[in-house]
Amino acid sequence: MLKIMKQLELKNKGTINLADDDGIAISYEPNLTSAIVVENKGKITSTAKKGTGIYAAKDANSIQYSALNSGTISLGEGGVGLYTNATSTTISPKLSNTGTIKSRKNGIGLYGYEETTTGNITVGDSGIALYSQGGDVNIGSATDNPTITVGNTNATAVYTTGSGQNVTSTKANYDIGTESYGFVNKGTGNTLNISGGTATLKR
Repeated sequence: MLKIMKQLELKNKGTINLADDDGIAISYEPNLTSAIVVENKGKITSTAKKGTGIYAAKDANSIQYSALNSGTISLGEGGVGLYTNATSTTISPKLSNTGTIKSRKNGIGLYGYEETTTGNITVGDSGIALYSQGGDVNIGSATDNPTITVGNTNATAVYTTGSGQNVTSTKANYDIGTESYGFVNKGTGNTLNISGGTATLKR
C-alpha cells in the first residue's frame, strides 16, 4: 500500500497487487495548501474481498483536490475502485476515471460526490458502477464513448442520493444485467440528461 499524508502529488506508474481482504492500494490523507491530483497510471489488481484502488480522504484543510484513475484497477468481490470518506460536495475530492475499472459481485466503481468517467467501468452482480451522494456526474463525452457494464440482481450503472444533481450521459454505452438498472435516483431535484449512446438490457 502507498500511504501519503503530506502535501505531495502522488502518481502510481507501476503494479500494485493486493493479496489480503480489505486491502488498499493507494491511501491518500493530505494536508494541502492548494489542489493537486492523486493518480493511478499503472495497474492495481486484487482477487481478495473488499479491496480499494484509491482511498482519497477528505483534506485536513478542506481543500478540494482530484483523484484519477487513468490506468487499470481490477478488484475482487466487494471492491471499490475510487472511494472518499468526505461528507459533502464542496470538500469532497473529485473522482475521475479515464482508464478501466473492474470489480466483481457487490463492487463499486466510483463512490463519492462529483464524479466523471470517460473510461470503462464493469461491476458484477448487485454492484454499482457510479455511486454519487451529491454534485454533478458525467459519463462519456463528444469524443469518448465508455461502456458501463453491470451484472445481475439489482446492479446499477448510476446511483444518486444527493439533491440538485445534474447527471449527464454523452454517447455512453450501457450493458445492464438481468433484473438490474441503468439509473437509480434516491435524491431530490436531480436532473438526468442523456444524449446518444446505447443501452442493452438482458432478460
